[in-house]
Amino acid sequence: MKVNIFSSRGSRIVLGITALALGVSGFLPLFAGFSYEAALAAGLIVPVAVSIVTATFKFPNGTSPLDKLRSGLGTGAIFALVALGLSFLHGLRVQICDPVAGLMGFVLGPGFGALMAGAWGSVVNLVINNERVKHRKFWLPLVAFLGPLSTALVSVGRFYTSPMVFAYDPFVGYFAGPLYDTVLRSQETLLWYRLGSALTLLALTALLAVWKSAPAGGHTFAWRSRLGFLGLSVLAASLSGALIWLGPELGHYRTAASIRVALGRSLETRRCDIIYSRNVQLKTAELLGRECDAHVDALERFFGTRGPEKITVFLFSSPDEKGSLMGAAHTYIAKPWRREIYIQQAGYPHPVLGHELAHVVAGSFGQGPFKVAGAFGGWLPDPGRIEGFAVAASPNEEDELTLQEWAQTMQKLGLLPSLENIFRLGFLGQNSGVAYTVAGSFTAWLRGKFGPEPLRKWYGGAPIITAFGKELPELEREWRASLNQIAVSSEALKTARARFDQPSVFGRTCPHVVDELFGEAGQLIGIGDPAQAEQVYRKILELDTRNLGARLGLGLCADRRGDATLALQRYQSIANDGALHWAERLSAQESRADILLREGKLAEARSLYAEIARAFVDEDRLRQLDVKSAVEPGMSRDATVNLLIGEGTRGASWDVAAVELGRWFEAAPNAGLPGFLLGKNLFNRGYSTKAAQFLDQALAREIPLPRVKKEALRVRLFIACADRDQSKAKALYAELTARADLTLAQREALGRFARRCGVVF
Repeated sequence: MKVNIFSSRGSRIVLGITALALGVSGFLPLFAGFSYEAALAAGLIVPVAVSIVTATFKFPNGTSPLDKLRSGLGTGAIFALVALGLSFLHGLRVQICDPVAGLMGFVLGPGFGALMAGAWGSVVNLVINNERVKHRKFWLPLVAFLGPLSTALVSVGRFYTSPMVFAYDPFVGYFAGPLYDTVLRSQETLLWYRLGSALTLLALTALLAVWKSAPAGGHTFAWRSRLGFLGLSVLAASLSGALIWLGPELGHYRTAASIRVALGRSLETRRCDIIYSRNVQLKTAELLGRECDAHVDALERFFGTRGPEKITVFLFSSPDEKGSLMGAAHTYIAKPWRREIYIQQAGYPHPVLGHELAHVVAGSFGQGPFKVAGAFGGWLPDPGRIEGFAVAASPNEEDELTLQEWAQTMQKLGLLPSLENIFRLGFLGQNSGVAYTVAGSFTAWLRGKFGPEPLRKWYGGAPIITAFGKELPELEREWRASLNQIAVSSEALKTARARFDQPSVFGRTCPHVVDELFGEAGQLIGIGDPAQAEQVYRKILELDTRNLGARLGLGLCADRRGDATLALQRYQSIANDGALHWAERLSAQESRADILLREGKLAEARSLYAEIARAFVDEDRLRQLDVKSAVEPGMSRDATVNLLIGEGTRGASWDVAAVELGRWFEAAPNAGLPGFLLGKNLFNRGYSTKAAQFLDQALAREIPLPRVKKEALRVRLFIACADRDQSKAKALYAELTARADLTLAQREALGRFARRCGVVF
């Protein structure tokens, strides 16, 4: 029997409301276009509507279960097509980043989800919509809604009870998890998941085909005459169940136990349990464990409280392994309620270990199920407080300015947002650098002015006036006034504008597609195929005509093809583009200078390097500019070019540079620079013992570049602490802190590290 659910006025109204909701949401920047976010929004809205419409429809008497299922699937298909069409129209309005991926995302996400919802609604209608069920007008929409809700709660439960942050849902489709991971998982995993959905639909279809209408009304289970359909239903259901059982292997979900097994190794320290990958060396895990203990002690002093007795650290070997096992490839994650953090190895000292541990220690006075700050008893997290407390407790120790100095640069530039926009969900709409820095600066100021106890009260749910005796606007005025007492240089202001005057990830053009293409282009450059890489960069520019990285990439491709003249022209075009930010133009100037240096035009290269150096306070960048500016013809030039720039069609090569640096080191017994470059790069590659030998010899020689000398001392201090050589570490720390060229941020960072190392107390 053919049934048209849209013959019902109520069904048409629900379809109209759904279309209106999706149409309006498409005007929001995050959900505009034919994108993952648009598919996610449709996956949250459409299946609920389909399920309720199908479940509550009054089917004619005698409609078979199979006809009800057909009607439900048809309803789902119509809703899905409407959602797809609206998203496509919004894509035409803004931009369609990747039509194939966009279509696949919709088909495998809300498309399949709408079919699953139609099937669920038909089952609800079949079971509940009969005379024997009392108050069925109440139960039909409620039970229909409970289907999508229950599977969503399963995903929430997995998020809560395991390390995973992603989700595969039969109605919604795929939820990526971290907001700042712009490169999504392969659709192959979702395809396998939807194979399970298809098998479930097949099992239900075959099962309902076994039912037939009875002469006296109703339906009978005719399994004897339709045994084939019953067998098909059992087979399909069994295969679908097998895919669910194989979920961890297929990447559909993870458990803490499955991740522990996948990583395979563990060790215990005084305050931390380190679960680490088989691809991570034992020495690295042991060093991280010691560092973890020291960070926990420091965080407890900052917050004035006792944290968890043990914190579990999941240490992955790479972003790819981390993304595969728990869902966050390039985003570090902490789960305070589980007393766990998830990081990948990243050298010593680890750049974010303290920050993630701060979330867990703060969880000891957090509230709600997630042990965080937030409204409604912590049920609605406040990312401003959550991240601000972690940033204040464990600032970035590679920064050239303090949190207060960075905040003052924003204030002077007119980029400092209102705290009302930071300590609420509006935090997520800000440039991440702005949001984290402002929240951290204000939190650090509160801690310095009021101490840790009121800070803990505020995080734990007390109103801000209860914790500090003042409302947020008054505190903000005082904080801004304190910032005005801080002097910042013109170079700091220029660097701040380049760092903070950028859109959030949600304001970027096609971030998922663009970042994936950048990864592809980088791989092609790495294997020596600049011609193909150039085609990829041009694809990026078709999506985002102002993309600086792609324009610089075209210059790099020309250079790698051996056409330095064309490369210089492309870089010069960027440098002359007045529509670009000055910092972007200087990036092109540095690329030009690198080519000039490689070609032996040292005076021209040095002039450009000097121009760039006057614009920044970034210590690493300035030190690299110093090294390149110090190049002289001969071995110095050969080693530096191979290390930092690359010769001709070949990119920078450590293997070649190491040989050249060794020759330079042996031939110039008074020169400390080659020893530093060898030591620094060996340290970055994990060879700390050999690095220490070269750094000691470099420091015993002449290092005419102050930033290089400072970095040599700092890296050597790290190695001494890692080796537990306290006497050496104390001597290095004393020499470093006696230097007049340390910034306040560098001095404070060294002090924090020295306390963790046990050099000072």
